[in-house]
Amino acid sequence: MRPLPEGGTQADAVRQYKRATGRDHPDGVPPVELPYEISYLWNWFWELNAGRAIGGMGTMLSIPPTETLAWCRLRGLELRDWEFAILQAIDATFLKAVNKHR
Repeated sequence: MRPLPEGGTQADAVRQYKRATGRDHPDGVPPVELPYEISYLWNWFWELNAGRAIGGMGTMLSIPPTETLAWCRLRGLELRDWEFAILQAIDATFLKAVNKHR
């Protein structure tokens, strides 16, 4: 899960909220802990997301494959096809969730 500036993760914060209040988090989404073996993809997504372009009226744009390729070159990585597909799927899901709240 994505680290928080004050330490811990979002999942930790949700669990702490439940312990402190006895209620589920207001977003109603239980935290999901990713298996260690694929958590690197989540971290890679957040690195890519930090450089995301913003369109007109503050609309977030999808991360183009060319940006992912440039990021890979800078990091000295060679993505496997399935890793690239997962990063694109995470990005599409992220944008869908963000746009739902606009």
